[in-house]
Amino acid sequence: MSNWIKKFRVAYNILAKPTKVNITPIKVQIEPVNNCNLKCLSCCRANLVAQPSVMSFRNFTKIIDEVKPIYITLSGMGESLLNPEIDKMINYCTDRGIFVSSITNGILLGQFYKKLCDANLDQLTVSLDSANKETYFKIRRSDYFDTIISNIKKLIDYKETNSSSKPCV
Repeated sequence: MSNWIKKFRVAYNILAKPTKVNITPIKVQIEPVNNCNLKCLSCCRANLVAQPSVMSFRNFTKIIDEVKPIYITLSGMGESLLNPEIDKMINYCTDRGIFVSSITNGILLGQFYKKLCDANLDQLTVSLDSANKETYFKIRRSDYFDTIISNIKKLIDYKETNSSSKPCV
């Protein structure tokens, strides 16, 4: 089914308000990992996640093949880059014409920026929470501010070197 037809059917279902909807969602959010490398002041993940785990590539592809979304966001209560197959997941989606966005705290971005660019990630949000090192430390309880800024610059430099517009950061 083309994306336009699927979007039309979704719009119809919104307006008609049928008792049963016979189509899958056009947008999904999948949590590729529920573990994190930070213990932020405002985060409740530790209270909600009893057993940290990583989604397998096999389970991920099963969901994508069944739902066939148009858009996907890879994020949740964990740090997406802690999933060692995150680039394979992104590539699997982009090869199927699915728009992929992800959110990261940026700490591991220095190890993954090439893989994210090469997998054609469409959009990347870096959750920084502050414009300065002192406030970042108060919120995140860690001293990674300069590392994250450096990692973002590496990603942008790599994009420019490869004349790539993706990911939008």
